[in-house]
Amino acid sequence: MKKRVSLKWIFCLLGGAILFACSKDYEDVKVDPSIENIQIKNGMLVFSNHEVLKKVINGGKYLYAGYVNQFKSQQRMFEDIIIAESKQMDYLDTLSGESLEKAPKHSPLYELALKERLIKEVFYSDGTSSYDYNLAVPYYSSVINKDGFFAVQDTLYQITENYVKVWIGADLKKIDILAKATNSDTEKNIFIFDYTKGQNFTFENSNVSSRVSFPAPPSTIRKGVVQYLDQPGFNGIIPFDGRFIVTFIDKIGLNLPKYTRDLYIQVVCQKRVNGTNSYGFYGCSFDLTFKVMTETNGVISDAINIGVSGLGSNVYYTFYPSFSMLLEGKTPQVTEDPYTYILSAQFGAYAKINFVDVDGINKDVNAQGIFKMERASIQNQFLYEIISEHSQWLDTVIE
Repeated sequence: MKKRVSLKWIFCLLGGAILFACSKDYEDVKVDPSIENIQIKNGMLVFSNHEVLKKVINGGKYLYAGYVNQFKSQQRMFEDIIIAESKQMDYLDTLSGESLEKAPKHSPLYELALKERLIKEVFYSDGTSSYDYNLAVPYYSSVINKDGFFAVQDTLYQITENYVKVWIGADLKKIDILAKATNSDTEKNIFIFDYTKGQNFTFENSNVSSRVSFPAPPSTIRKGVVQYLDQPGFNGIIPFDGRFIVTFIDKIGLNLPKYTRDLYIQVVCQKRVNGTNSYGFYGCSFDLTFKVMTETNGVISDAINIGVSGLGSNVYYTFYPSFSMLLEGKTPQVTEDPYTYILSAQFGAYAKINFVDVDGINKDVNAQGIFKMERASIQNQFLYEIISEHSQWLDTVIE
């Protein structure tokens, strides 16, 4: 008997959150309560239900360590690349002249991952470059295998460079059917979402079932500052050739009758690969402060002040306007609540980066990135201002 697929449920697959954010819409999806564990089938993770999937992605991996630790996710692969690249950067720091010129600038693992399109090079507006996940939605990197697959019971998912693919009622032994699909086939319950075409939102709100209204078009923002740490000391030697980046991201997507919102602050520590204009990730400790004023349904909030401390080289924090909360993680939000506009915001991040200098001595270098954005009303454009010294904008990325 063919499964009946709710069109409203399929719309919950659009935007950033994709799967379980529309949890109320899963009430008509039958979950077998006897399935208690995560399984590994055909080289991919198979989850008993979306709640287990959600717990694993949102940091509850320790609850299922017996299963997750056996599985090599793209997140673990990416972490292995960071480790290999760090070792290669340390090696290059010992070289100079012709030896440095001839030495490979990246690790064999990096080159293999780039060749297999597991990662991608990212080129910035200042002429520098780095690398990142090669996924339309990196949020699922902790649960997908090398080819981007995972499943929830008999629903198969694939996250690729450009697509999010869903096959409801799939034969998990025939993943090639979904892998080869580039267009939706409703007769087979296969749905393909092409992220190269963007996620354009209809501001006129023509869907009568939606309770969301937008008095002014929501802004799409990706704005960041970078502070380069390549200042030479008294001896003319640059102790740590790296950079510190703080970025604010606010994007909205179509998810009728609701909308999706990616609302993040990203903190990045990187070290320059000796002999190149490329940067690799490098761990640091940091303190992040966030001060924001919002407007919802014409009501302007009081100033919200939030502070967090963290560790890492590429850390995201999700801002939840309804709760005035800032939590670690890159969690897309799906809601039909009234849209919260940001009127003003100030971001401040202060980092301490520990490194070993040319004499083998452990040292610390401090970095900061502070900028603000504000506007008189939701109808106005933002005005941006850098506050931290020796910083510059880094808001254009060419991929």
